[in-house]
Amino acid sequence: MTKSRKLMAGLLSAFMMFSIGTAAVSAEEPETDVNDGKSSENIAEEINEAGDVSALNEKIAALPDSLLGSTDIAKDYDNLLAIREAYEALSEEEQAEVDFTKAETLLDYNSDTLNPENLEKGTSLEGKVVGYLGSSITQGFRSNGTAFPEYIAQLSGSTTIKQAIPGGTLALKEGYREEASYIYQLLNGALKDVEHLDALVVQLSTNDVTAEIPIGELTDSFASED
Repeated sequence: MTKSRKLMAGLLSAFMMFSIGTAAVSAEEPETDVNDGKSSENIAEEINEAGDVSALNEKIAALPDSLLGSTDIAKDYDNLLAIREAYEALSEEEQAEVDFTKAETLLDYNSDTLNPENLEKGTSLEGKVVGYLGSSITQGFRSNGTAFPEYIAQLSGSTTIKQAIPGGTLALKEGYREEASYIYQLLNGALKDVEHLDALVVQLSTNDVTAEIPIGELTDSFASED
C-alpha cells in the first residue's frame, strides 16, 4: 500500500468512526461545487485542454486549507491529485504562473495541516478510553506515528491506547512473523497493563491475505485454544 493510500485509509476511517460516535450531526448548506457537477476524474484533462493556467489557479484556490476541514474528503483528495497531474503537465514557463503552494502543502502528508491537535473536539466519546489493535495503518507507519486513532481521539475527546505492529495479521501462522499476529500479541500480554477500556477497535487489513494465512471460523467459544 502506497504512502498516500495509507494516509487516506487512516483519514477516511477516522471520519467514519467519528460519525458513528457522534450523537448528532448538524446539517449545513452545501458548498458550491467548483467542478460544476463534473467528474473529478476529468479535471486534469479539462484544465490542460483549456490551455489557461488561471483555471488551474482557481481550482487550487477552491481547495480547503486542510483536508481535515473538508466536507467531502474523498472528492477533495481526488481533485487535489487531478490538480497535481495538470500542473505537472505544464511547461516550466506555465508552472511559474501557477500558485501551487496550497496544493503542495496539502500533498505533504506530514504537513501541519494534518496535525490532529488542530481539530475541535467534543462528542459522546469524550472521556472514554478506546483501545486500538492493528497493523501499519493503525500505527501510522508512513505518517510519523500519527494515524486514525489520534484523529478520533482529538475529534471525540477520547483517550487512545494503541497496540500496532506494521505487517500485523489477525490470525497466527507458524513460521510467519508470529509476534505480529493479533492473537499472539494478546496471548502474550499486549494491553495487559491497561486498567480499563471502554471500547476496543480491531483493524483488519490485507496482511492475512498477502501472507496467505487462513483466518479460520468464528465460534461461540471464549477459550484461547479455539
